[in-house]
Amino acid sequence: MSDDEPILEIRYSRYKNALFMLGGLSFIVGVFWILKVDPNNIWGSLVSGIKTHEKGWIFALGILFLTGCSVGYAWLIFDRRVQIRINEDGLYSRRSSKKTFPWRSISSFKKVNIRNPRSFGLFPFRLIAVYLLDSAKSTAPKPPSRLKKLFKYWTDGDVSIQATLMDHSQQDIMDALQTAHQKYASHPNYKFKG
Repeated sequence: MSDDEPILEIRYSRYKNALFMLGGLSFIVGVFWILKVDPNNIWGSLVSGIKTHEKGWIFALGILFLTGCSVGYAWLIFDRRVQIRINEDGLYSRRSSKKTFPWRSISSFKKVNIRNPRSFGLFPFRLIAVYLLDSAKSTAPKPPSRLKKLFKYWTDGDVSIQATLMDHSQQDIMDALQTAHQKYASHPNYKFKG
């Protein structure tokens, strides 16, 4: 591999997003089955089912939410843009910034597992927290001032990278960051937190 080739380029995973989309659509079909929607008169029987069922408004909100999620996942299936790139120039994360964070501006990074108290810790949310030397000069979008402390508490970093719907795992990203650090980072304040 030459020096100008990226160490890692990450895009949305078509497979994972298709599974999420099909999951949402299957729940919509399940709601249609619960409400006994007639296939010959979908709209009319859906509206009457929502009106007559005692918790019909919950089903209506669920259908709207799941339809929106399924459309969003369908959109991601066809989005082939690079979402995360790790190369000699630095770290590019499309969700965090339009610009690449050069290695000299990154002080460290580490894995962060956020446990949702409502799920009793069964479904941790995994991120990679990237720490910048001067977070005030960061081009990453800033949370509102009221949420800034909460954001720092959750991620403990300036920029967060999530690999949930991507075509590479969190470990692949950490390995690429470590490789890039060993290869390109020459800043004296740079340290790796694995």
